[in-house]
Amino acid sequence: MRDFGPWLRTREETDPKLEPLRQAAAQHPLDWPYHSNDLADYVSFTRTQVPETDRDHVLVRLRELFDLWQKEQQAASQPVGVLAWLTGHLGTIGLIAFGAVVAGGIIVGLAKSSFLDELADDATVRGLITFLVAVCTISIALLTAIAIFFIPAAEIESRFSKAKDLLAILVGILGTILGFYFGSINQTGTPDGGTRIEATGVPTTPPPAAPGTTSTSPSPDGGDAIGAGAPSSQ
Repeated sequence: MRDFGPWLRTREETDPKLEPLRQAAAQHPLDWPYHSNDLADYVSFTRTQVPETDRDHVLVRLRELFDLWQKEQQAASQPVGVLAWLTGHLGTIGLIAFGAVVAGGIIVGLAKSSFLDELADDATVRGLITFLVAVCTISIALLTAIAIFFIPAAEIESRFSKAKDLLAILVGILGTILGFYFGSINQTGTPDGGTRIEATGVPTTPPPAAPGTTSTSPSPDGGDAIGAGAPSSQ
């Protein structure tokens, strides 16, 4: 069984609420009950060495972590079955499964003889990168949402804060990639990349000339030809 002091030391490095307690322990190492598993020793040290402005919330946090430590020790002392082990390591199993799927996709893609040739196409590369980043971002968002219900109450704030920061970075990257991907898609256009405008129902030949009038139309040599409806002069 791991003592409460070393266990608490790992939490002090990541829990901002325990920063005053960590500073007090560094300033008074001889008074710090490092190998004690009695909560009263840590409460006594906090009351005497931690500044009064931070004392109350440090004591509250200290009691929460002590309860969490006791639950972990009780769980560690009990025989673990296969189902209980799987339930306690859902996060690790999910990450391993996700990594196996990604690795399998990469191996299958490399096994195709045309995969590397397809990567030479800019549109294929943009689509692949967009797909991978979107899948990673959505997966992390789902894992974070599900993990909230399984993370101990004493650790949910610090863990969720880190997951939120990571998700914010990925969402920014995903937005940039999506904007570039959809912004670079050309409209159906001419071979030079321009846009072709097509009109329907518009006549392309001039109407016939009325009797007694003349009409001109372009001749093959670039001049104007006199229409057949013009009266001839003698």
